[in-house]
Amino acid sequence: MAAVTAHVHDEARWQNLILWRYGAISLVLVALLAVGFGVLGGTYIATSVRNAQVYQRVETLSSLSYDVTGLAAHLEDERDQTMEYIGQGVNGRQGSLSGAKAGTTASQNLSLVRQEQSLTAPWMRKVSTDSAAVGGGYPAQVQEDAANVADVLGLLGPLRVAATSTQLPAVVVMQKYTKMIDSLLSIDDNIALGSADPALSNDVRSLSLVSLIDEQASEQRGLLAYSFAQDQKFDPNVLATLRTAQDEQAANFAEFTRVATAQQLALYQNRVQGSLVDFASSGENQAIQIGVAGQRLQVLPTTANQWYGAMSTGTIGGIRGVEQNLVAATIARASALRQSAIVTASVIGVVILIVLLLAVLLISLVGRRIFGQRRGPSLRTTALG
Repeated sequence: MAAVTAHVHDEARWQNLILWRYGAISLVLVALLAVGFGVLGGTYIATSVRNAQVYQRVETLSSLSYDVTGLAAHLEDERDQTMEYIGQGVNGRQGSLSGAKAGTTASQNLSLVRQEQSLTAPWMRKVSTDSAAVGGGYPAQVQEDAANVADVLGLLGPLRVAATSTQLPAVVVMQKYTKMIDSLLSIDDNIALGSADPALSNDVRSLSLVSLIDEQASEQRGLLAYSFAQDQKFDPNVLATLRTAQDEQAANFAEFTRVATAQQLALYQNRVQGSLVDFASSGENQAIQIGVAGQRLQVLPTTANQWYGAMSTGTIGGIRGVEQNLVAATIARASALRQSAIVTASVIGVVILIVLLLAVLLISLVGRRIFGQRRGPSLRTTALG
């Protein structure tokens, strides 16, 4: 009887040992799977959180770009009004420098320039505030561009004084304003730094090109406004600068047609077209032909005010409409990507939590079974004994 009891005891002990080993292996496998899934899910969550932070910064920079393009537009208007004022001679800057009294044409034209300058001030405050918010966490190039904004805007006051109160040549005035505007617009180039979204990068590239096209169209307006106001032959330096602006605008438009989506290109074609655009383009080309021929612009059938109005309302107004649309699209795209990253992180977090809870439950059940089997043989042996 004792031999039978020992045999039964050994067989039960052996079976329980096998079951315990399988249970232990299962327990380890479940634990490893749970840990592996947690690590993998955690990696996805960390990536999604980083993406959300990147697109939050892109969204902030896009909002900064909106204000920068607004400031650039007002600086362009201010510059072009100043160029016309310089070209007006005794009815403009020359008259003011000669001591023109209040109420004279020169004084009134200077008031128009001051008015444009006052419209620029609110946008300067917006851009200064926005750029000051760009700190650590942004790409180094973006931080550098934002830090330079204050330096660039600090140059505007002295430039205004030099443009309206000294004999600074018109071409130099144009160059200094243009350099300032181009420096501000360079922020557009770096909006999507750190982003891996090709659609967003394309939107940013298209926006940058349209901003340059607008700037170069405005340069042409300022140079031709100056030449119209002079009431004499085209200054060779002004004419050369005008033709350079035309060439640069054509090159940027060609690049825009290459990189823009069909929707973006259709938007441009729909906005920058019509009788005013055609009138401005025709008038400018005729003016250049007359300038090359060494004649005065007054032989043109178009008046300075007619051409300036068509260029401002038709061509430049249309381009700026496209520009603002692209800024809005960039902000919307960045916002959508940020929200998607947040949702992804949240969903993965919930899934990981559920899997970990199931793993804990399964480990608990397997563990209870294993330890129950370990205790079983001892109890049965005691009973047999």
